[in-house]
Amino acid sequence: MAMPDNTSDAQLDFLKQVLQATANSRGNKQVIYRLLAANTDKLNQKLAELWRVWATIQLAEAEADEAKYLAAGIVNFSTVIQQFPLGDQASNIEIAITGYEVALTVFTRQAFPQQWAMTQNNLGIAYSERITGQKAQNLEIAIPCYQSALEVYTREAFPKQWAMTQNNLGSAYLKRITGQKAQNLENAIACLQLALKVRTREAFPQQWAMTQNNLGIAYCNRIRGQKAQNLEDAIACYKSALEVSTREAFPIDWAMTQNNLGIAYCNRIKGKKAQNLEDAIACYKSALEVRTREAFPENWALTQTNLGNAYCERITGQKAENLEEAIACYQLALEVRTREAFPEKWAQTQNNLGLAYSDRIRGEKAQNLEDAIACYQLALAVRTSEAFPEKWAITQNNLGLAYSNRIKGKKAQNLEDAIACYQSALEVRTREAFPYEWAQTQNNLGLAYSNRIKGKKAQNLEDAIACYKSALEVRTREAFPEQWAMTQNNLGLAYKNRITGQKAQNLEDAIACYKSALEVRTPKAFPIDWAGTQNNLGLAYSDRIIGQKAQNVEQAIACFQKALTVRTFDAFPQNHAETLFNLGLTYKGSNQFTLAYTKFKFAIDTVESLREEIVSGDESKRKQAEEWNKLYRSMVEVCLELTNITEAIEYVERSKTRNLIEEILRRDLKTIFSVDVVSQLEQYRDEIAIGQYQIQQGKAENPTALAQHLQELRQQRNDLQDQYLPIGSSFNFEQFRKTLEKNTAIVEFYISFDRFLTFIFTRHSQQPLVLSSSTDQLYALIDWTTAYLDDYYDQPQDWRNPLTSRLQKLA
Repeated sequence: MAMPDNTSDAQLDFLKQVLQATANSRGNKQVIYRLLAANTDKLNQKLAELWRVWATIQLAEAEADEAKYLAAGIVNFSTVIQQFPLGDQASNIEIAITGYEVALTVFTRQAFPQQWAMTQNNLGIAYSERITGQKAQNLEIAIPCYQSALEVYTREAFPKQWAMTQNNLGSAYLKRITGQKAQNLENAIACLQLALKVRTREAFPQQWAMTQNNLGIAYCNRIRGQKAQNLEDAIACYKSALEVSTREAFPIDWAMTQNNLGIAYCNRIKGKKAQNLEDAIACYKSALEVRTREAFPENWALTQTNLGNAYCERITGQKAENLEEAIACYQLALEVRTREAFPEKWAQTQNNLGLAYSDRIRGEKAQNLEDAIACYQLALAVRTSEAFPEKWAITQNNLGLAYSNRIKGKKAQNLEDAIACYQSALEVRTREAFPYEWAQTQNNLGLAYSNRIKGKKAQNLEDAIACYKSALEVRTREAFPEQWAMTQNNLGLAYKNRITGQKAQNLEDAIACYKSALEVRTPKAFPIDWAGTQNNLGLAYSDRIIGQKAQNVEQAIACFQKALTVRTFDAFPQNHAETLFNLGLTYKGSNQFTLAYTKFKFAIDTVESLREEIVSGDESKRKQAEEWNKLYRSMVEVCLELTNITEAIEYVERSKTRNLIEEILRRDLKTIFSVDVVSQLEQYRDEIAIGQYQIQQGKAENPTALAQHLQELRQQRNDLQDQYLPIGSSFNFEQFRKTLEKNTAIVEFYISFDRFLTFIFTRHSQQPLVLSSSTDQLYALIDWTTAYLDDYYDQPQDWRNPLTSRLQKLA
C-alpha cells in the first residue's frame, strides 16, 4: 500500500507525535487537545488518507503484542479527535472513522471481543455524527455497528455497555432516513426502553436523564398510537430528564431538554392550546439563557427558529406583534443558519419565515406576500425533490398558497403558478404515502381551479369539483370534521358556479354541500366560517330554480341576516358590505325596492369608509372595483325604480369619481403626498389592521370602544387624503346644478346591467331627465366601441379616416 501523493514529512511526523502523546498520557484528553489545537491546519482529509495507509502498514508489520498496543492507541486517539471542538469537524470525524476501521483489523471479535465491541460502538457514533457523505447511508452503516457491538455487549455480561449501546442504537433509529419512519420510531422506543432497564435514576442518573430525553424525542415524533398520548409521554420523559439535568449541574443538557420540551408543548393536543404555547415559549426562552449565540451558535439558531414557530402560532397577546416576534426570531436564526454553513436548516428557516410573512398583519399585504414567495423560492433551492422530497412538497404547497393569494403581478399567471406548485407537491404527497397532506393539497388545488382565469371556465370548474371530491375521500366528517366542512363549502361554491350539467341540479348540489358544512360550522364553534357559509347558502337560494320562488327568497334573506349577526360592520366591514349587497340584490330581485335601497346604502357607506383597506394590488383592485361597481349600478337602478332621480345621478358620480381617484392614488401615491403624509397613512393602515384583527378574533378587551376608535382612525385617514385629493363621495346635485351657466346643458351617460342611461339637466332643472336605451342599443354601443378600439390599435395610421361616419352612427 503506497503513501498518498503530496504527503509531507510534517504530516507524518505529526501523526507519530500525536500517537506518542496519546500513549504517554494514556489518552489524556487535555494533553492531546493542546497538541491538536496547535496543529489544526494539519487536521484535514489528506491526514485521514495518510492515517489509513500508515496505520495499516504499521499494524501489518507489527508483532501481535505490538499490534494490540498500537491498535489501542489508535482507538484512543480516534475517540479524542472525534470529540475535538476545533478545526474542521468533518475532517476530525473522518480521521476518527479511519482510526476505528483500521483498528478493527486487529481487534476482531474472535481475538479481542471486548475491544471489538467497544470499537464497533465508537464507529457507530462516528458514522451517526458524520458530516461527509449521504446522511441516510451513514446511518445505515452506524446501525449495524451498534448491532454488532450488542453481540458481545449483552445485558448479563456487560449491563452498563449494553445499555449505552442500546441508547446509541435508539438514537440512530430516531435519525434514520431509510425504511419506514413509523417502524424506525418503534425500534428507537424499544431500544431506549431497554436501556432504561439498566440506566435507572438511582444507578446512573446522568445517563438515565440522557436516555429519557432521547425517549421524549421518539415519543414526540411517534406515528403509531394516539398522537395526544404520545405527546404526553414525551412531556413526561423531558420532565423526568430535567429532574437530573438541572441548569446548575448540567447546563448544556438542561438547555437541550428545555428546547425539546418546548417542541412537545408546541405540538401538544391535550390541555389549553394557548397555555401550551405559553409553556413552549417559556421553555425556549429558558434554553436561550444557556444557548447563547457566542457559546453555542448552532443550537442558539435552532432554538430561535423554534421560538419563531411558537410565536407564529401564539394565541395569547397581539397577533400582529407575535408575528413580528416570529419574523425577528427567524431573521436572527438566519444569521447563523446560512446557506453555505447549514443549507438544510437554512432552507427550513426560510420556509418558516415565508409562513410568517404570508400571515403578517403589519406592512403592505402585497409586499408581505412577495417576501413570502421569495423565502419559499430560496428554500426550494436546497429543498429539491431529489434531496428532500417531503420537505420539497411542503414548501411547494406553501408557495402555491402564496401565489393563490398574491396581489402583485397578473392574477391569471399567479393562479397558473399556484396550480403548478400544487401539482408538484402532489408528486410526493400521494394518497398512499401522505393521505392528510394529499387531501390538503387537493383542496388547495381545487380552490386554484375554481378561481382560474386561463383555460375553459367550464373545465376548470370540473377540475375543481374533482379535486374537492378527492379531498373528501380522506377529509371525512368523522376523521377531520373541520376540514371536511371547509371542503364541503368549497365544493358548494364550485357547484354554484358550475357550467356543465343542469343549472337547477347544480344549485341543489351546492345547497346540499353548504348544509353539510353547517353541520360542523355552527355559530358557537366556528362563527366566522358559519357566517361565510350562510352567505354562500343565501346566494344559492337566491338563484335557486327548483321550489317556490317566494320561499327561496325568504330562505335567502334568512341566510344573509344570519350571516350579518357575525359579519358586522365593526368586526368584518368588508364582509359586512358584501353580505348587505347580496341581501340588497335579493330584495331588488323580488321588487322590494325600498328594502334594497336601504341595504345598498349601508353597503356603499361601508365601502367608501374603508377605501384601500378592502384590497391592494393592481389586479385585485380592478377585480374588486368591478364588484363594487355592480353595487353602485344596482343602487342607481333602485333609485330610478323609486323615482329618486337626483340620488341616482349622485351615485353615478360617486361611482365614477371614486374609481378615478383610487386609480390616481394607486399610480401616484408618493407623488401626490409628501413622505411624512405617506408615513402617516401607513401608520393608520397598520393600526387599523391590528385593531380589526383583535375584534375579529374576539381578543379586544372592549370591542365597542375599539370599533369606535377604528372609525375615528378611518375618518382621520380619509380627511388627510381628502386634503390632497378628495375621493368625491360628497357630490351634491343641487350644489353642482347652481354652478352651471345659463346656456349650459349637461349630458351624462352611464352603462347599467342591460341598458345605458342618459342623464340630461341644466341650471334650471329640478331633477335630471333620464333616457333609457334598449338592450339591443346597449349591444350596438358595445359593438361600436369594440370596432373603434380594434381600428385604433390595429390601424394606427388610418383609424381617423372613418371617424366622421362612426360619430354619425353613434349620434
